[in-house]
Amino acid sequence: MKRLITLLLAVFAVLSVTACGSWDWSLHYDKTYKAGGFDFGLNTEGKEAFAAAYVWDGTEEGRRIVIPDEVEGCTVFKLGGFYGRGLPMPFYVVTPAGPEESIIPPGEEGGPRTEEFLFTIVLGPNLEEIANVRESADFIAYGEDGKPVLYHPVFAFEVDEKNPAFYAKDGKLYTKRGVLVTDFEYPAEK
Repeated sequence: MKRLITLLLAVFAVLSVTACGSWDWSLHYDKTYKAGGFDFGLNTEGKEAFAAAYVWDGTEEGRRIVIPDEVEGCTVFKLGGFYGRGLPMPFYVVTPAGPEESIIPPGEEGGPRTEEFLFTIVLGPNLEEIANVRESADFIAYGEDGKPVLYHPVFAFEVDEKNPAFYAKDGKLYTKRGVLVTDFEYPAEK
């Protein structure tokens, strides 16, 4: 009887250690991947991924940011996350540095005028969490009149109707409970 109890305890101990190790590892984002202008954090064991930085290519088409449903066999289910043991990998749009000749603050005589610069983010049915978002940096570029303009990124959203966590109304992102997601700056109301 003692041997049976000892054997059962040993089996239980081995299964406990194995299950804990597997559980811990399955929450670990162990790989980064770049595709389509995005940086991704991948959990190759749990088959999950998050979308991190998006590098805008400077084109009009690139201002429509479609978050992929899947990358490298992993479901993209959140924006931003933490890589490895906690390295932050926020979601944000990387904008061009632009000319730095204007050191006069925007709004002052001779300084660049400020304009909103709209990006549209398209969320598919799998995206269920906004985990880590950073403000996208303003950038200076030349306007149509040849003068420098300080562009301020703002965001509008489109959400797949099958998405269980979010919906979009008038370009703003809401949870299914009707709470406005405040991690993003939206265009000014006119």
